[in-house]
Parts: sequence; C-alpha cells; structure tokens
Amino acid sequence: MTDQLVPIAIHHALPLNSENRWSDVLAVLIETDPGPICELLDLGIEPSAVAVKREVSLDKANRPDLILHANGSTVAVIEVKLLSGLGVKQLDRYLEAEPNADPARRTHHR
Repeated sequence: MTDQLVPIAIHHALPLNSENRWSDVLAVLIETDPGPICELLDLGIEPSAVAVKREVSLDKANRPDLILHANGSTVAVIEVKLLSGLGVKQLDRYLEAEPNADPARRTHHR
C-alpha cells in the first residue's frame, strides 16, 4: 500500500457560489483556533479572547459576514467574497456602522 494522498471532493460541501457556506467554515475555523487570524491581521490580542459573530445586522444597510470581538471591542469585520467584488465603500460602511469598532484599527486587508 502506498502513502498517496486522496483528493477530497470539497466542492460538494463548499460550492464556489456559496459565500454563506464559506463564511460558516471560516467562522468555525476561527472559533476552533483564533491564533492564525490574530496573527494574519496583526490584532495584538490574546487569541483566547476572540469571539465570532455571523451575519450581524449593524443597521438596515450593513450586514458583514463575520465580526470578531475581543475584550468588549470589535477587532475585525470580515466580508467573504468569492465570485463578486466588494461594493463601493462597503468595508468603510461596516466600520462606521459598528458601534464597538476601535478607530485605531481602521485598516483593510484584502
């Protein structure tokens, strides 16, 4: 028997046209191990403090895919995009609408 890797048919569980499923998986991965996202986004916080919220309506027009909270502040707002682009000023609107956003952390990562 050889030690060959068998490709996983992930497209059944995560179709390319389903941003909701990809957002759900990302939320699970972050909740399971928040260390990598804290490092990637240079959050400078203890990973164990991170809490993830999905599809939170900030107001009538703004509902980001994921919001990361830690120590009473919003530390990241994440919008998952697969086959479409961001709307004009979409991330800026999310940050302005989020009441607990830390103004010192207003940066965009793509």
